[in-house]
Amino acid sequence: MKILIVLLVLTAKINFAQELYVGNAVLFSIASGITEGLKLDERQYYRIGDDINSIKLNKLWHKTQLVERGLGISLGVTIGDYSELNWKKMLLSTFLSAAIFWNFYDGSINLVRGYPIFYKSGTSLSFMDNYTSFKIPVLAAAILLNYFFCWVD
Repeated sequence: MKILIVLLVLTAKINFAQELYVGNAVLFSIASGITEGLKLDERQYYRIGDDINSIKLNKLWHKTQLVERGLGISLGVTIGDYSELNWKKMLLSTFLSAAIFWNFYDGSINLVRGYPIFYKSGTSLSFMDNYTSFKIPVLAAAILLNYFFCWVD
């Protein structure tokens, strides 16, 4: 929640196109995390033979995946619109979107599965899990870079 508050405070002086792409990045990240969390739970029910919950979650995550895919396409469009095809703005906007995604996606998965937002699995083989402690500093750096090089006139 603190991340979202900092993001909202720093984006208070940005224009509508900037608000649209930052908001879209947050929504896309959350939709992706929810979809992935539901998939993980569905597979867990499938493995133990709980067909009722497995089928219910399968139908649900397919619906959320449709929303996720639409938001992903929309994010690309909003970054292109905001940046006016300026490479510096496009790269910095993409970096911010990636940092938002890393934080909100993982946090959404954890919340869907009933874990704390910054929970780190002890069994994950993900390369990125080795760098979990850098999530907030990377997001802060992305926000500051965008603030000073794109948002401030």
